[in-house]
Amino acid sequence: MRLEDTEEKFNKPFQALDQALSKCPAHIEFEQDNYYVTDFDSAKQAMGNPDGNYVEQSDFFNVNGAMFSTRDVQIAIGKDAILSLKRYYEQRRSKIIEQFKHQINLGQRWPDSANDLMYNAFYDFLVDNQRSPQLRKLLDQVLIYSLYSGQKTHGAGWRRAFIRMRVHRALRAVFKARRQQNPYQGNNRDVIDILLASSPENESPKALAQIFLSFFFAINSSMAFTLAWSLYFCAKEGGVLHPAPWIVKEALRLWPVAWNLPRTPSKAHTLGELDIKQTDTVTVCPYVLHRHPDNWPQPERFYPPRWENASADAPYMPFGWGTHKCIASAFALTFTADLIGAIQGQQLTFEQLSDELHPEPAIAPPAFRVTAHNPA
Repeated sequence: MRLEDTEEKFNKPFQALDQALSKCPAHIEFEQDNYYVTDFDSAKQAMGNPDGNYVEQSDFFNVNGAMFSTRDVQIAIGKDAILSLKRYYEQRRSKIIEQFKHQINLGQRWPDSANDLMYNAFYDFLVDNQRSPQLRKLLDQVLIYSLYSGQKTHGAGWRRAFIRMRVHRALRAVFKARRQQNPYQGNNRDVIDILLASSPENESPKALAQIFLSFFFAINSSMAFTLAWSLYFCAKEGGVLHPAPWIVKEALRLWPVAWNLPRTPSKAHTLGELDIKQTDTVTVCPYVLHRHPDNWPQPERFYPPRWENASADAPYMPFGWGTHKCIASAFALTFTADLIGAIQGQQLTFEQLSDELHPEPAIAPPAFRVTAHNPA
């Protein structure tokens, strides 16, 4: 099924996709030669790439369209980063949960509050401020002008471009300076240290800066919006009415934060019912996959109990699939469930502040406010 070429399709893509899904299509041609696959087997084939039909690609270790370093280096960075992230969180778990509960008690505006929480909670994991204080004000601006919901849609593009230039320049300088020092052995080992420890000595500071920003956006955007969507649905129901892990999985089923995962064919091949040319684009769209009526019953309904007996091979890939699946996926689920579980038993009041969804690379919920009350 091919979507009509209209501006509406790009301005409100979720509505266009919903209309297409109502007809249970075998695939959706979003625009000419860009195919959205709707069946799980085809999605796994494209993401896992077992037959080498696609250009090898990582959505995380992507530097200007090319793969960062070698796969061995990527794996080493991923393992080191996840172990360090888990250790960092466990040391601060109680404090982070209390900050989350405090923000809800203040009746703050979400999802921006989720960005703020993640940024303040995990900044020291990303950057040891004592050793690289020059980055803080610049990364503050990235948070405000690139990560707050809607900024990429309504914000000034020239301002973001200027900030991006300054951040990249400062990061390159930090990587050069740190590389001249002995490997850091202190308690405040940060992502900059992790990248330098696992990468070849000749890896360019420019590429390292780009991967640092992948970590920055993964924590302060993707994980933040996972939390915001989970809270959004809990607040609409008036509280945490189901096991927190079910809530998080169901929120990500309906609104997978990374909703477009395009792949470039390396050769002509067959994918399901499609004859793919090398000039085509195959997009695995978790939003489409998770809402197709053939994949889930009542797919548009928020229904966490569906996860009680869900198969391990359910048509579900909010974090990608295969060797390049998001390295922090398990941590993101556990972390978000920790925070959502911490407000179980409290009555939540929900106030919708906007109906606008921004079709940006990471999907945030529309603006809302939530406050918590202890039940009488």
